[in-house]
Amino acid sequence: SRYGYLPHSQIGSHCAAFIERLRAVPRGASWPAVCTAMFDVHWCINLKGHYFSDGCGRTATVIGGWVSDWMSGDLFVLPARSQYLEVADAENPLERWTRACREAADLG
Repeated sequence: SRYGYLPHSQIGSHCAAFIERLRAVPRGASWPAVCTAMFDVHWCINLKGHYFSDGCGRTATVIGGWVSDWMSGDLFVLPARSQYLEVADAENPLERWTRACREAADLG
């Protein structure tokens, strides 16, 4: 695929590690911490892990909404779809994600 999804044989261990990281999510986190957690959610479920054959973006958005509410008491503003998908091809995906999210949230 264009985005280099995980091989099917690696999805189970990748998903298990992702779930363990979600279990460690703190409440009352700062914007940078929430941004990084949201990257993890969207990267793992949709952009790289692609755990399901369809609905990965919607699943990531729903789980991400829960995670951001848990962490900060607010919904995290996601970047536009075109910027979101650019993250998958970026040399430094987390840096590209953070920049896109700052723009989407009008944080400069």
